[in-house]
Amino acid sequence: AMHCSGSTLWLLPHGHAEGGTSAERQSAARQFSFDWVLGADAGQDSVFGATCAETKVIESTLSGVNGCVMCYGQTGAGKTHTLSNLREGSEGIIPRALQHLFEQIEQESGADAAEPGQWAVELAYVQIYMEGVHDLLQPSNQVEIREVPGEGASLAGCAWVVVRSYADALASMRAGEKHRVTAATSLNDTSSRSHTVLLLSVRGRRGAISTHGRLYLVDLAGSERVKRSEVTGIAFDEAVSINTSLTCLGRCVAALAAGGKGVNRPPFRESKLTRLLSSAFGGRSKTILVICVAPSSADLSESTAALQFGTQAMSVRVQACANATVDHKALATQLIAELDALDLPLRTMESEAVRRMMPGLSELGDLEAQRDALFATNSQLKTEAAAATAAAAATAAVAAAATAATTAAATAAAAAASASQQGGSRENGG
Repeated sequence: AMHCSGSTLWLLPHGHAEGGTSAERQSAARQFSFDWVLGADAGQDSVFGATCAETKVIESTLSGVNGCVMCYGQTGAGKTHTLSNLREGSEGIIPRALQHLFEQIEQESGADAAEPGQWAVELAYVQIYMEGVHDLLQPSNQVEIREVPGEGASLAGCAWVVVRSYADALASMRAGEKHRVTAATSLNDTSSRSHTVLLLSVRGRRGAISTHGRLYLVDLAGSERVKRSEVTGIAFDEAVSINTSLTCLGRCVAALAAGGKGVNRPPFRESKLTRLLSSAFGGRSKTILVICVAPSSADLSESTAALQFGTQAMSVRVQACANATVDHKALATQLIAELDALDLPLRTMESEAVRRMMPGLSELGDLEAQRDALFATNSQLKTEAAAATAAAAATAAVAAAATAATTAAATAAAAAASASQQGGSRENGG
């Protein structure tokens, strides 16, 4: 009564699965489209790849983004097997997610990372049974849900275990599994009678930025019709409590799909389940919803309701944001160090250039000294030449004066002689 192809699933009503023409079967089928549709033969690795690997929901917690992986469906449809199975070789989403988380931390904190960081992981494991929150790691604890500014709904009084490796986290999960409430019904020999939430708190620091991401891994108890499960007594009360909380979850999803404001404000506080998960699927985190359905025609009504819930959940608009704070003093120190690192090659180049220029500068200094000496010698020679020229001019002037004096004396002597001759002639004539 079920057919899968790509991201589309068809449900065939009872009586149309085998008989009738192809056109009749197609017209009677109900079609549902999702991001991924995995058939009954899909392995656990394929489920993890579609839910966590493709969406990067695990890696996002290292950046401070809240994430949630939640399994929904009727009892006996395989939710616990899909999410929490610990059997070797067919591990569910939770053990695979834990292993992937610590692999990412090792990779991102190594020396080869672009910007290495440090992270600390704490784990809590609780179940919501009969509208009470119970600690699976320390069952004697009294656990309450309280609002913490900046974080939303948080667990008070719950044991948080520091886990440093995949082995530590898996050991804590195994310890908590021993305290889960299960019971046999007509539909499931090990029916979960409570909703379980494995919560990881991932605090990190990369440079000057501190982050706090939370990862919610939620195994919802299956919805069931009492008429089919044939439960009585305490099991009947458990079924009523489970169905009531799932109904509230459906109302919250419907309100979020309608916008989540005003009259459509989600009634998170009407059940412990929705109040605890308000930070996980309230539209500010990465939320992955896994719808588990049974292929039997007898489960057609429950499968249809689960698929309709999933279709409505896809209408919820999600805008995941990181829970990060900046240490401005550390950021300033980091930026100064980065600037110094950028300046270092320039300073090195300047020092090398000066080192290479030093011999040339020394030779240049010698040449400048020689030039100054030549200038001084030239100036001295010019001074001496000027003095010699002046002396020569003075000597020439003296010689000229002496020559002029000699010439004048000779002229005077000649004139005197001429006058003496003329006087004698007159005396002889008289």
